[in-house]
Amino acid sequence: MIESSQGKGVSLVFLATLLWSSAGLFTRLLQLDTLTLVSWRGMVSILVILVIFRKSRNAQKTTRQPGNFTLSVMLTLATLTYIGALNNATVAVVSIIHAFSPLLAAVIAFIIVKEHVNKSTWPNLFLALLSIIISVGWGAGGSSLYGIILALSMTLLMASIAVFCRYNHHASLVFSTGISGVQLLVIGVLSGALFNVETHDLSTIVFFGLTQALALIFFIEGARYIKSSTACLVSISDVPMAPFLVAIFFPEPIGIATVIGAVGVMLAVTLESLYSEKRKRC
Repeated sequence: MIESSQGKGVSLVFLATLLWSSAGLFTRLLQLDTLTLVSWRGMVSILVILVIFRKSRNAQKTTRQPGNFTLSVMLTLATLTYIGALNNATVAVVSIIHAFSPLLAAVIAFIIVKEHVNKSTWPNLFLALLSIIISVGWGAGGSSLYGIILALSMTLLMASIAVFCRYNHHASLVFSTGISGVQLLVIGVLSGALFNVETHDLSTIVFFGLTQALALIFFIEGARYIKSSTACLVSISDVPMAPFLVAIFFPEPIGIATVIGAVGVMLAVTLESLYSEKRKRC
C-alpha cells in the first residue's frame, strides 16, 4: 500500500513538472507580451480554482486563513518575472537558474528564521552557483541581461514562497493562486493587455493557463504521498525537459556551457536532497 502511494505521488509530481516544463514552449508558440500571457493565465487559473473550491467542504474556512493575500502577491510577482524571463532569455538558462531555488530556500530560511542548514548545503550551493555562472557567462546566447535578471528574481521569489509556506501552514497555496489570478487579470485589464490576443491564439493561451493551473494541483496532491526530498528530485527533471520540449519545434541554442551548467545544478540539488533524506533516516 505504501509503495502504491509513493508511486502515485511520484507520478503526479512528474506530471506536474512536465506541465510546468511546457511553459517555455507555450511562450514560443504564442509570441505574446508578458502582460498578455500572465493576464490570460490568471483568468484560466481563477476558473480552475473556482471549480475546485466549489467542491471543497473547507472552502469557507480556507478563505479566512491568514497569509493568503501575502502569498498571492508573491505568486503574482513570481508569475510576472517567470513569464518575463522566458520572453527575454532562453528556456534552458531560465530552467537552470530556477532549479537553484531549493538550495536558495535553505539559505533564506537560515537567514530569516535561523533554520538549521545541512553541512552539505554550502558546498552544494557553491557548485550550483558556479554552474549558473558557467551557463549565464558562456552559454546564455539568445538571452538578454534583462531576462537573466528576471530569472534570478523569479528564483528568489520561488525560494521565498517555499519558506513562507513552510512556516505559514494555514495559508492555502491553491486559494492564494486564485487570488493571484485575480490580481493578474486586473493588471491585464488595466493595461489593456488582456485584449491583445488574436482569435487564433485563444485556444492555445487558454490551454496554456489550464496546464499551469493543473500542474499546481497535481504537484500538491502528489507531494502528499512522497517526501519533500523525493519531490525535489523529481522536480529538477524540468531542467532537461523544458529546453527539450522547445528544441523539438524551435532552434534555441543549447551549447556545451549550458549542458555543463545544467548538470552542475542538477547534481548539487540531487546531492542536497539525498543528504537530507539520509539525515531523516538517522
